[in-house]
Amino acid sequence: MQLKKEEIPVFKRFLISGDSLPGLIRKRNEDTFVYAADQDGKYLLTAVADGIGGGHNGDIASTLTCKILLREWRKFQIPNFFINRAIAKFLKKNLSEISDKIHQLSLLAPRKEIMGTTLAAAVFTEKSVIIIHAGDSRVYRVRQGRNEQLTIDHNVANDMIRNEKVPEEIALSHPEGRLLTQAVGPLKKLHPEISIHPLRSGDRFLFCTDGLTLHVNDQELCQIITENTDPVETLDDLLEITYLRGARDNVTILNVWVI
Repeated sequence: MQLKKEEIPVFKRFLISGDSLPGLIRKRNEDTFVYAADQDGKYLLTAVADGIGGGHNGDIASTLTCKILLREWRKFQIPNFFINRAIAKFLKKNLSEISDKIHQLSLLAPRKEIMGTTLAAAVFTEKSVIIIHAGDSRVYRVRQGRNEQLTIDHNVANDMIRNEKVPEEIALSHPEGRLLTQAVGPLKKLHPEISIHPLRSGDRFLFCTDGLTLHVNDQELCQIITENTDPVETLDDLLEITYLRGARDNVTILNVWVI
């Protein structure tokens, strides 16, 4: 999603780079990303979405999700107290309403085709980052050379590990292991996960769709993010290695570095 020139915010606390490309196999890009600060550059909204459903439904769902979230963010009045709680409530409420709208749209589509999207979104405050996600788009944080995945993929394999206590090696080899169990739109009731993490100067965050993680493992991600001195160089390196390894899916990357 491209912002108009007059809409581009001024960032005082963050260095940001992002891009979304179709890859080498897919003809159309169904991914979307967005980022926007408040007027003072004090709070930052970020999101990446990976459309699902085939046809033109995926790109509609991902674009609509990011557009509505951005629209509501611009109207949101951040309180002076209980900031994290208010933002978490804002994210959960709006994502639930967006999911309901997309679900209703899918019922109106020819043959009632599935329409949906993954979402990994966050709001950065002065001291915290509040993350909400549904599906298998991810958020990573690299801090002092240590990489941590802050989201858990909502798919059959991870549900087996978490709920049924199935050994990881068995769950990950399941033939339907990568099938999504949560996404914005397909389900009548969305159950996203929200988490709150302390923020430190020097933290480096990566938001990405699975078009990146299909080709680049966590150790490689950490190395590339740690060794680079600029988020734009990091973006270029991550895209280059993805394309060198085949870029079998749309790939969206959003780097957010805390100054």
